[in-house]
Amino acid sequence: MDDVDKRGNKRQRTDDGGYIGDDVEEGTGKKSKGDCGDNRKDQPLTDDEVRDKLTPLWKEYLVKVDPKAGQRGEGSLPYHLYKKTVAAKKDCLVKVVKSSRGTYQDKLELRNRNIKKSKQNGRFDGMTEKQKKEEFGDEVVYPNWTDKKANMVKWCEGEIGIMGEGIEGSIGYRNKCELTIKSAPPTTGEGEGGGSGVKVGFLPQGWNGATASPNSCWNTPEIVGVIGRSLESLLKAKAYEPKTYQGTWRMCTVRIGREVEGVKGVQVVLQHASEKGVHGKGVGEGEGRLLKEDIERVRKEWDGKIWNTNDHERIKEINALGGGRNLKGRGEEKYEIKSCMTQEFDGVSNPPPAHPVKKLFGEEDLEYELGGCVFKVSHGSFFQVNIGAAEVLYKKIVEEVKEGEKEGQRTVMFDVCCGTGSIGIVAGKMGAADRIVGCDISEPAIRDAEVNKELNGLGSRCVFEAGRAENVMAQQVKRELELVGKDTEGTKGTRFIAVVDPAREGCHGDVLKSLRNTLAIKRVVYVSCNPTVSLPRDAKVLCGPKSKRVYGEPFVVKRAQPVDMFPLTKHTEVVMVFERGGEEEEEKEGSGGESK
Repeated sequence: MDDVDKRGNKRQRTDDGGYIGDDVEEGTGKKSKGDCGDNRKDQPLTDDEVRDKLTPLWKEYLVKVDPKAGQRGEGSLPYHLYKKTVAAKKDCLVKVVKSSRGTYQDKLELRNRNIKKSKQNGRFDGMTEKQKKEEFGDEVVYPNWTDKKANMVKWCEGEIGIMGEGIEGSIGYRNKCELTIKSAPPTTGEGEGGGSGVKVGFLPQGWNGATASPNSCWNTPEIVGVIGRSLESLLKAKAYEPKTYQGTWRMCTVRIGREVEGVKGVQVVLQHASEKGVHGKGVGEGEGRLLKEDIERVRKEWDGKIWNTNDHERIKEINALGGGRNLKGRGEEKYEIKSCMTQEFDGVSNPPPAHPVKKLFGEEDLEYELGGCVFKVSHGSFFQVNIGAAEVLYKKIVEEVKEGEKEGQRTVMFDVCCGTGSIGIVAGKMGAADRIVGCDISEPAIRDAEVNKELNGLGSRCVFEAGRAENVMAQQVKRELELVGKDTEGTKGTRFIAVVDPAREGCHGDVLKSLRNTLAIKRVVYVSCNPTVSLPRDAKVLCGPKSKRVYGEPFVVKRAQPVDMFPLTKHTEVVMVFERGGEEEEEKEGSGGESK
């Protein structure tokens, strides 16, 4: 399974969807190739060592301006953003160009092999030009934009830097943190494990290593560490042990919502095993009683409590490290746990998003504010983990959706992999789209989207459907064309744009094929959180040569803009704009919603 190692041990995800401890060989405790850390598996790491593993650009972040930037002509680009820009060019755009060009190379080689075989068989000379075209296809012509000399994509030559320095709050920006509840030597000190000996935090060395404090990393808000320490003092039942499958407490998920009347709302989900335990092995003698007592103790301690935090000491420590930064920090903040739930789970991995929870107190949903809109999000639904960066990202998406709109033209936007509907609703609120059609395979997320469209006054302009994106798009394109009274593509009065924001795995092949074959869609705005792997792979389908299955005219890359969604880490979000290219496609105007 995706979230367990070879021994069935659970693996904790990092903010970008990877796994903590990936640099340690599973089941050995030995460093894997390239691991520069030490091998003290039984000893806790220092805060600097934790940051090296989980937020490896923390040292570069301290350098406000790279002293060598002027020599490279980079101006005053901060050092950490410079490093991300270089990596994004090399590992994303260059890969996209090469992989897309490679599809044409593969087709050319196949065509040449078939022609050579036909000549050897003596068939080629007797074939008419029509027969040759039917059997071997058209001549293979490489798109201009895949030729580096053509310099069609400015970002490839470094003319567009990464968006990120203007993002407020790079320290403590994460609004969702998943913490492991792990066994630790029993102590009597306050906040160090109340009797059962549990620690709540991250596992930078994997399950065999010590637990690191949540606030070791600068991207974690102070309140997450406060909640973790509170749990350590409240829990008496044992932590789950993946090697024996025994123990009770497993995970603590903390999400931070919007501020209302000076207090930020917090949602906490506490995951535990049932009394029967994983694989029916039980959780241990007396653990069931201790679990019930723990839950009641948490309820009494947390329900209605206002938590006060202050990051003054942390910011003072960061500024003291030098490098030219003079951070102000967030100062004093107030929090209240508005939603607390427990989740019983007996699997060896992580539960699916829709796995049921039991409300302990408060509301079931948490509210966020983004792009001038309010969103209610249930416990299992995805939402952007960095609101400040998401504001920058969404403005860029809206800008790309709006571009090219003609006066009096109506815009229908397909929000593919829409989740809770945030991108489509923000685009609608900002006037970028007249109608939004969202689709997602997750039914809980679509239920949230339905609530959110009404919450933001867009009920009549938004349609959200749970199901396969390719099916939803085909139905809705046909419906929209009927609404405008056309039996053609309708591009003169109505334009169709798709915004695609998939998970790290990228788009399903059928979704990409549907985007290619639906000629009404002239532009695709692809938002990728995995620009080095899934984006280049998906670009091959969108931009590659035509085939029997992918018969729509190919797209070309027009622009690419990286956004620093995950400061202090090496990971970057990329907005890549694809437009339908080629003169042949223009001639097919009016041939129907899909090419034949």
